[in-house]
Amino acid sequence: MLNSEQIKKLADNFKHKALAESEDDRTVASIIDADKLDGRIDILQEHESDYMEALATNDLKRVSKITDNLIDDNELGVFDRIGRFFQDVPFTA
Repeated sequence: MLNSEQIKKLADNFKHKALAESEDDRTVASIIDADKLDGRIDILQEHESDYMEALATNDLKRVSKITDNLIDDNELGVFDRIGRFFQDVPFTA
């Protein structure tokens, strides 16, 4: 298992990567008019609300793909369907 320092580093790396990708998307995006911007803000707020509810109810289905990619990208091992951790187990799709 990861210790608290490793978890913090993993979260920081994920945050910085997500921010960098967001910045890249923003720099190549076209100018958005005010009406479309309001719509996008509404969508983002809805997603935020859904994620907050999922976290509050421990419903991790919405973030499972993100966490699976995070585990794979950092070669942390494999978790089975009930959360048992296996390290250095070959992954087969």
